Amino acid sequence: MGSSLLWDGWNEVPSASGPLGQTNVGPAAVGNTSGFSVVLIAQGLDRAVWFNTTHDGQNWSGWKSIGLQTDFALSVIRGSDELRAGVWVWATGTNPPGHIFQNQSVDGRSFGGWSELGGGGVAIAAPATTLRGHILVPGTDKRIYIKKSLVDDSPFTILPPGNLLTTQGLCLVQYLGPGIYEVAFAVSTNQKIFQNIYFTQTFPCRRGSGLRSLEAG
Repeated sequence: MGSSLLWDGWNEVPSASGPLGQTNVGPAAVGNTSGFSVVLIAQGLDRAVWFNTTHDGQNWSGWKSIGLQTDFALSVIRGSDELRAGVWVWATGTNPPGHIFQNQSVDGRSFGGWSELGGGGVAIAAPATTLRGHILVPGTDKRIYIKKSLVDDSPFTILPPGNLLTTQGLCLVQYLGPGIYEVAFAVSTNQKIFQNIYFTQTFPCRRGSGLRSLEAG
């Protein structure tokens, strides 16, 4: 299968001023927000959260620290005018250890400051979020916990059916149409990848399909 679209090769993300970006974990990014083509977020070698922006993928604003301390990758989403405008970042902090924090940038140029997400969640890896849905975290007992609201102190509870154990970060994606549903992906303690589907609107399938292994064949 061919394509006329080509990758241009790997190039280090530059910095107009300040330090070059260095990290021990994977970065996260969102596109087309507040006039910027890309907002790139990463944990630095100092364990703080840093961000960098570009309009064209070649000229970058430079890395800027927004503080906090984390040992894990970040969860980032692009909001909308109707819901959670701007860029939102979630991180598993170190003080208190494992507590989940959030930060927002309305314009992509600066962030407003970190606040702890209520609900009593304590994580051992990176969280996962969607704009209109939930936040998932791997708990200290290796089970996956869900918080059903990002704007109040509703508690974290075990994600049904509660029988999957993980020590890794999670992936959560929202799928639009037909119907609206979310798919969570997790790596089990025996290194297999599982999915769990949650239907958030009427859909011709049963609600909450449960865990399924994504094995070849």
